[in-house]
Amino acid sequence: MWLWWVSSGSRAEPPMKQCQLNLPDGFCRKAARRSLALLASATLLATPALAVDIVYPAPLPKTLVLPGMWAALAPPGTSPAALEDFYNDGVNFSYPVILDTGSSGMVLSELVGSSFAVPLIPGATYSDVGIGGTEIFGVTESTQLFLAPTSLDPDAPANFVPYGNYNFQAKQQDSLFGSFDIVGTPVMRSHVVRILPNNVTDLIGSGGIANLAQTHLLPALPSNLPTRGVFRVPITYQDFVEGDPLPTVEENPMVLGVRARAPGSGAAYTSDWLLDTGASTSIVSPQLAAQIGINLSSAPVDTTIIFGVGDLPVILNGYVLAELSLPLASGDRLVFQDAVVYVPQAGALPADLPGILGMNLFGRSFSTIDPFTGQTDEIPSLFADLYIDSLPGHPSQFILIDPNSNYIPDVPQPGEFRWKSSASGTFSDASRWLYGAVPGASDTAIFSVATPTGGSYTVNFGQSITNQRLSVRQGSMIFNLATHSYTLTGADPASPSVAIGELDYNASLTVVGGTLAAVNVVNQGTFTHIAGTLRVSGTFTNRGSAVLSGEQDWSAGAAFDNDGGVATFSTDAGGPTGLKRLTVNADSGTVHFTTTQHLAGLHVGSTATVELSAGAGMIHTDTLTVTGKLDLNDGSLIVNYPAGQASPLAEVRARIAAGYANGAWNGKGIASSAAATAGGVGLGYAEASTIFGAGGGTWQSEAVDGSAVLVRYTLQGDANLDGLVNFTDLLKLSQNYGLESGAGWWQGDSDYNGNVNFRDLLKLSQNYNAVASSAAASVPEPAGAVLLLAASAALLRRRVRNL
Repeated sequence: MWLWWVSSGSRAEPPMKQCQLNLPDGFCRKAARRSLALLASATLLATPALAVDIVYPAPLPKTLVLPGMWAALAPPGTSPAALEDFYNDGVNFSYPVILDTGSSGMVLSELVGSSFAVPLIPGATYSDVGIGGTEIFGVTESTQLFLAPTSLDPDAPANFVPYGNYNFQAKQQDSLFGSFDIVGTPVMRSHVVRILPNNVTDLIGSGGIANLAQTHLLPALPSNLPTRGVFRVPITYQDFVEGDPLPTVEENPMVLGVRARAPGSGAAYTSDWLLDTGASTSIVSPQLAAQIGINLSSAPVDTTIIFGVGDLPVILNGYVLAELSLPLASGDRLVFQDAVVYVPQAGALPADLPGILGMNLFGRSFSTIDPFTGQTDEIPSLFADLYIDSLPGHPSQFILIDPNSNYIPDVPQPGEFRWKSSASGTFSDASRWLYGAVPGASDTAIFSVATPTGGSYTVNFGQSITNQRLSVRQGSMIFNLATHSYTLTGADPASPSVAIGELDYNASLTVVGGTLAAVNVVNQGTFTHIAGTLRVSGTFTNRGSAVLSGEQDWSAGAAFDNDGGVATFSTDAGGPTGLKRLTVNADSGTVHFTTTQHLAGLHVGSTATVELSAGAGMIHTDTLTVTGKLDLNDGSLIVNYPAGQASPLAEVRARIAAGYANGAWNGKGIASSAAATAGGVGLGYAEASTIFGAGGGTWQSEAVDGSAVLVRYTLQGDANLDGLVNFTDLLKLSQNYGLESGAGWWQGDSDYNGNVNFRDLLKLSQNYNAVASSAAASVPEPAGAVLLLAASAALLRRRVRNL
């Protein structure tokens, strides 16, 4: 099925709009519409279906630019090197062909067939049906086809490549309107077709052939497609040929679920259309026109004549649609507004071919009369690149690339499976996936369905599932794992086994029950683990919001890297038994601990804040570095460094002094927001060996050995960190009274200045007999403090006399 626009007839002008752009005369309306389309090519409109519409206003009504290549014919077995010798040196042996997805076979004009002396099979004929009716063709013997891309330089040598042997449909006689030659789907189905709609070879006058857009046949889809502005339209193939014909034929590509709507017709009508690269216009049958809502008794915006297989002229009337949209593999839609479709004045398209998508939607205008202006416009295509990919091994697709669009491609690649709607369902139900198959152990599961604000959908697990990757790209979803496990095995750090918010989308994943097991996780959206077990063996990178409320099971050497996100640990990273396996690297952003944490390491970067919530307990870690802010609030800290290594006590003391900030408790370092609002308290610190001896002991229900640094929110004067201020603490202070440098909290220095003096004694006396957990209610009355100071002075005098 090949369609070729030849001439324009009568034209009914639609209502004109005032052009607001400063453009050359005669270029106003259509050029303005196309310029606006360029500006709107990145427009994303949310629709009630929760998908995204990418809108292009006013595509071309028709075009003379069709995809084409140079061709040559030779007997089977001819090599490229021998091709020119076969035709004798100096003989012009190449000719232009249209690459036409609307043609099931290969069409050879009478002129070209006789020029190449292609032999016919005696008595063999083939009856073909096209837009111009039924035509009887001859059939060639098996003939080898050579192709080369059309060049913008007609004098450039063609680099011909053999593309197999075919039985061509041979025209018995060329029509009065010129000859044409077609390479159809038999060649295109086995290659990726690349069309450059703005790279045009002007062949007007060469046998009546239309202008050819430069076209290439590739063995595979390029791996370096742009990251944005790529629209992938799924296609399927349909057999329009009856019986077992002698010519080489193949199925034709269809776009399923094309939606069309006439102005004022209400709801759009959805049907399947042929993708026809040989059609200069988009055409609908009269039956489909009525279903779309086109009033065929109204005046058309344009009337044109086309010719094709059948050789009879067909008169078409053009009508403007409010919408003509194509489904994208992502679940979104590519919407053309004010597109012109043509309806035959007489006759009808075959019943199984109600609509044809022509190159006017995807190509450029070149010496084409614009029905809106009557002018000849030369306007570039919005799409810089087109690909038709139907190679085995992954879904067939028609790819459009718009370099001016910010649309992010979000399409299943080989090994990728996409959940197809925002309806809840069961993971193992094949009907819930876009291509009707459930992802397997080596596949990637993609969830990229938009949901309204406050809305979500649930994916239920009726069995344990293993995939290589999970990518949650947009929308809000809940995984109900029940009692099952969901295991993601991908170990490549560059392609994490779980990615949330991938491709810059705002995405949310909530996991309830069961076990979610992954190697590496990257969260750029929202991740909430409510119940069940989270098991991670590699690195969890958080750039969004992460809440961990279920049981945590980290492998030895695992890391949680907070990279600008906000993370909340509502359960112990050490799990029920307090295993210290996870290292938390708070490089930036905020990390909240709302309960006791057992960690292999905690590192707080210069722009990060780590907060222990009020009443949360403690942080028990093997290593600690703090250049940002660690807020212990009213909690505790244990740094359980390896025996035999240097103690981090001095560094911990320096970090506490920095956080103390002369009593404001708001500095970078180890701080306490609780101490900032309560008097008489601070962060006490000491070596465990100082408190318990070399063998260690139990401190706040935690077993510690002698090689540990202990930090506690407590009363000033509590030298032994037991939460009390009593005679034992007074004795410690008295033994060190008068030290002028290097003194620590355990020696009586309560204000981190390195000396023990009367101010420290005063602070101790004000807290004497108080308990840290209720310091505000236990501060002695002033009279009691005076008596204590007197007794302390006597004690200090005795100490001086005994020196």
